[in-house]
Amino acid sequence: MISKRRRDFIFITVSVFVLAFTTVVFYPLVKTVLFAASTTQNAKVDYIEDITMISDTEGWAVGSSLKGNSYECLMLHYNSGKWQRDKCDFNTGLNAVSMVSVREGWAVGSNGYILHYNGVDWSSVEGGISGVELHSVYASSPHDVWAVGDSGTILHYVEGKWTKLIIPYKENIYGLHFTSPTEGWAVGGSSSSIKSSLILHFKDGVWMRQQSPTDTRLSSIFMNTPSEGWAVGGQADKESSGVIVHYSNNKWNIVDQQNLLPLNSVHMKALDDGWAVGGGLFLDSGNPNPVYKSAVFHYALGHWTRSYSLTGKATDIFMTSVEEGWLVGWNTIQKFAEGRWTKYEY
Repeated sequence: MISKRRRDFIFITVSVFVLAFTTVVFYPLVKTVLFAASTTQNAKVDYIEDITMISDTEGWAVGSSLKGNSYECLMLHYNSGKWQRDKCDFNTGLNAVSMVSVREGWAVGSNGYILHYNGVDWSSVEGGISGVELHSVYASSPHDVWAVGDSGTILHYVEGKWTKLIIPYKENIYGLHFTSPTEGWAVGGSSSSIKSSLILHFKDGVWMRQQSPTDTRLSSIFMNTPSEGWAVGGQADKESSGVIVHYSNNKWNIVDQQNLLPLNSVHMKALDDGWAVGGGLFLDSGNPNPVYKSAVFHYALGHWTRSYSLTGKATDIFMTSVEEGWLVGWNTIQKFAEGRWTKYEY
């Protein structure tokens, strides 16, 4: 069983066809059962987890594919106006990708996998931790890369090798962003039903915990400057649990929002312009089966507003400008241009 970035170890009640009772199962199993019920044995379901764009014309997206009862590594490459599957012969699902240039990049995923791109192909490298889910990666340069994951895992690539840092915090770390090689932030929290929120600040060579204004798990962070930024999150099994927090004046504050879906990703293109996506699998009253719901939220004129809804689960967003960008999710890649979102084939 492959688990995903921001994987949701939650319990959810589902009805299963021929059973006269409900069964409580882990979320990844729910995902498999529901799609298997709606697809043929040979159909392929793509769980696209992360996207990064090097330019308007070049980018990568990663995840995993489910075909029948087995998972496959998923790597998608955008070039010449098209998304195409790239060779990915690794026995793992991928959760995040970060590119330094068209010739240099990194990806991380399940079971501690770390992949490196040299401009021609992807290869696995030593340095990951077996059995540990890596959720995010950030490459400041070809020689300075960070990766984070479950149970407070922080890995640093410097001087040609990966090293694990020892920190006293054991929550899962899901999001990572640096404003310079010497200053960065990470966010996370508990993957269980126990509420916890984690915000870490890296400065002067040390990771230090910061006070979080919420007890909700945070999934993604984006810093506009060292002194201003945003983080988002939510409880995966609760439809209106989304949270947005803002950093300014040396303090994190919760943004007063209501009825937000749990948020999975945030990306800012200016101090006054940004985007977030969220969603998941929820139970509706009167419907015994979970329903997929996702939405895009836009920050402008000092307010976050819901701007677009879609089916399936939206997992990540990357804006190339205030007017153009991309989102990915389960079985979907969509581009924002000329004021609207359009699905792309791959």
